[in-house]
Amino acid sequence: MTAWDLLKLMPTLGGIPPATVHELNQPLNAIKVGSDFLKIMARQQGPIQTAHLAEVAAEIGNQVARASQMIQRLGQMGQAPGFERHPVVIADVISDTLAVVEGPLRLDNITLVVSVAPDLPPISGHRGRLVQVLYNLVENARDAIVRQRQGKTGDRAHRITIRARASTGSVTISMADTGIGIRPHLQSRIFEPFFTTKSVGRGQGLGLSISHEIVRDMGGRIRVSSQPGEGTTVTLVFPAIPAEDRATD
Repeated sequence: MTAWDLLKLMPTLGGIPPATVHELNQPLNAIKVGSDFLKIMARQQGPIQTAHLAEVAAEIGNQVARASQMIQRLGQMGQAPGFERHPVVIADVISDTLAVVEGPLRLDNITLVVSVAPDLPPISGHRGRLVQVLYNLVENARDAIVRQRQGKTGDRAHRITIRARASTGSVTISMADTGIGIRPHLQSRIFEPFFTTKSVGRGQGLGLSISHEIVRDMGGRIRVSSQPGEGTTVTLVFPAIPAEDRATD
């Protein structure tokens, strides 16, 4: 039985993180303000300025598009396994992930550092599934930083660093955080379904297990190194599509 099979037995994915809910509420609130403004203008006795209407309508459209993109990406993350492989550009995957996580990380005062090497070779996989993996990793990193801050004093700056590099025949994505870290005796269990170091109600212990399966199904591998009290680094390694095969994709 896989983590996906176990997930089918669960009534929900455990809820969207509060910071992500807040980020999604921002465009919805902007849409509400815009619609209320249009109602007020419609009740006015005098003429309505066309420029104002056009400005408000355009902003509502922009916010609808923003909310729609977030919902679409979140929906892709919850889809079941079983996917056709296509050439995937790592820079696009990271960009899709940032579109969802940048706002919540800002709210938590966590610095996001991204470094993507130019001209990375594509890998064979599924763009939406890989976004799900990176999203899960960012959420774990964010939670680890929040837990590290609890009971701590001082102004230590916290950050999540995402790097993508190419080596001979492969592409590597690493994500490092300055969070609470994982105790050595627990590190061998982090990919087990339902195993979690989070407090009750903050996670079901399926994120890393599902991520491990996705990475494996794409022919990749995942490894974790962690130092308690200092942080954790997760590294994903995928085989690159050979140069001679790229022209035919």
